[in-house]
Amino acid sequence: MQLENIGDGQNCYKPPHSYEKVKPILDAEKQSSFYPEIEGFVSYRSEMKHAKDFQITLAIQAGFNNSSQLSVNQWSEVNEQLRLLKDLNRITFDAINFIERHQLQKK
Repeated sequence: MQLENIGDGQNCYKPPHSYEKVKPILDAEKQSSFYPEIEGFVSYRSEMKHAKDFQITLAIQAGFNNSSQLSVNQWSEVNEQLRLLKDLNRITFDAINFIERHQLQKK
């Protein structure tokens, strides 16, 4: 283990690889919405370093014990995950239309 002085009299661990070797992020996106009145949030994050090194995460929580997360990365069945996301988009659109069509409200 290699230690390096960080300037304040303390030594810290120096990783074996220099930071210059870390692959740069070529494209990234991040979005989130928070809903404190229902203890909920939705978040989306994606990052691509190259065509074979990527991570996409979609997370949702509504209420105390009701959460879900979908992750897509280079080890995933990307086509199947894409089908799932497209179906989720379609079904979410249908649910929104149902709520708006019937003007549903809290009692």
